Amino acid sequence: NIVDGNTLSDFYRDNSYWKPIGNSQPDFFGGFNNQFKIGKNLDINVTMSYSSGDDMLIQKELIDQYRLIVNRNLSVNAYYNSWKKPGDIAYYPSIVNSNPLISNSTKYLYSTTNIKLKSINISYDIPIKESRLPLDKMRVYINGSNLYYWFMDKSPEGQNGIAELRKIYPEMRTFSFGINTSF
Repeated sequence: NIVDGNTLSDFYRDNSYWKPIGNSQPDFFGGFNNQFKIGKNLDINVTMSYSSGDDMLIQKELIDQYRLIVNRNLSVNAYYNSWKKPGDIAYYPSIVNSNPLISNSTKYLYSTTNIKLKSINISYDIPIKESRLPLDKMRVYINGSNLYYWFMDKSPEGQNGIAELRKIYPEMRTFSFGINTSF
């Protein structure tokens, strides 16, 4: 059923309109962790995770209610797809703070089915026996975390989708380099 946002009082009184939308629980999820040994001294560790069948209801205030812009930017979706002048066919209402509050709908429901490349670690054991260093062992490594997400629901070109809206702040992609030694 389609309900006019101006007649929501009837909508709230009549429970026949109400249906659960989405499912926050995945149908299945899991991970993958593998270590590849190349030669005697080189190790590569890869960690991935996945989930399928789960959904996320994004706060509509982030997209088209324009009420939470105190500590965040206005969504680019609202700018490009909001009503601006008579005759516009728009996905979002005009950009004003007085837009009516409208109940959650599937308009704000996104599939979070994804595959995540969580980390890659490459480490190399430096041969110490031939060196004059007072060490028993030395290993150098580089690690990358939160390297890539693939979402089944793609973000529209130049706009935000589930990849950008699922967290208040983006997950940091980090790279670290280190040396482990033992004496």
